[in-house]
Amino acid sequence: MSRFTPINIPQENNLPLVIHFTRTSPTFSRQARIEALQGLVNRCSRAIESCLEAIDEALATIEQGDKHRTSLNDIRAEMPADLHRGLSQMTEDVQMRTREDVEAIGRSLRTLIDCKRGAEQGLAEARRAA
Repeated sequence: MSRFTPINIPQENNLPLVIHFTRTSPTFSRQARIEALQGLVNRCSRAIESCLEAIDEALATIEQGDKHRTSLNDIRAEMPADLHRGLSQMTEDVQMRTREDVEAIGRSLRTLIDCKRGAEQGLAEARRAA
């Protein structure tokens, strides 16, 4: 059973601050503000897409674990009890960690959606002011 590798968005925690600074800093020209905010909207969109792909992969891993567990139960009588217990536990552990990863990705996804909304609002304001 494969285990997906969770995505890593290292700048996620900084995005709200970057968006706020970009929206409010007097050091940006109007055009530079528009370009920067458009870039942030695009960055958030790509990261959101990555989160959704990771969730799809995680759900496939969980589903594969369910099938694996069913297969193990079908052949239970044909293998030593210790082996069955060990394989069942490994399958359960992978599924549990995968579910935890899905929760973490979900938190990242919520942050990214909020960030994208903030960047879009700032972009609309900057365009109106231009």
